[in-house]
Amino acid sequence: MSEFKTHEDTVACLQTFQPQAAVLIAARTALRALPVLAADCEPYYRGSALSSVFHAAAASWFVGTWAELEFKTADAAADAVSLATDEKSWAGALASRNAALAVRTAARAAACATADPADRKAVVGCAVDTLSAAVRCTGFAACPDHALIALGNDLKIARSGVVRPNQNFQPLDLSQRPLWPGGRMPELMGELWNKFKRDLSRDQDEEDWIAWYEARLAGTPADMKLEKDRLHGEQQQDSDRPDEEVQSFGYHTT
Repeated sequence: MSEFKTHEDTVACLQTFQPQAAVLIAARTALRALPVLAADCEPYYRGSALSSVFHAAAASWFVGTWAELEFKTADAAADAVSLATDEKSWAGALASRNAALAVRTAARAAACATADPADRKAVVGCAVDTLSAAVRCTGFAACPDHALIALGNDLKIARSGVVRPNQNFQPLDLSQRPLWPGGRMPELMGELWNKFKRDLSRDQDEEDWIAWYEARLAGTPADMKLEKDRLHGEQQQDSDRPDEEVQSFGYHTT
């Protein structure tokens, strides 16, 4: 079991980190929560909405890994993940909403870090919001213990340099590790991810994001230039879309 048994333990540990490390912790936490998007029985995560969620997840992961991203790119990624103005009461919809919230707040942590790398309080505040939203997701997915262990492992690596004893923490040591202990998703979370993939229309953009996410699941090394080009290309696509094509993530208002 993780040594971080309470929310207060986790927050206290995060407050000791440099902003980049806190962003990476938030990014990996949001990535674990992402499959819960499929919990909503009305699969609206399509087109620009889907792309916005993955773009935000990629932005926070990039800033946590390399820290080299313009503020406007990270900020736009966070803003693009709109949440519902209407309320749905069934558990799956609420879990899906919290998954989107986890992704958005992780991207907001990245935006804060790129705006002012010295503003640890703002970055940690957003990271804590990510963790809180993710807890609600993983509870729905019946894997809170798995998620807590995974988070605890991340915190220990970032705190003590487990991979490189007696050396400073290197973000790549963490970002290139599997998201889940042993590289295996919890059973229900894996089922949600498989449902997510089945529900997609599977155009080329969606195929690319699925491949990107599964590389993050496995901890596959990534190329910084290619990842940065991906983010900038996606940002340009978003700016080219007419306003009426940009939908709120996961929910349609009436």
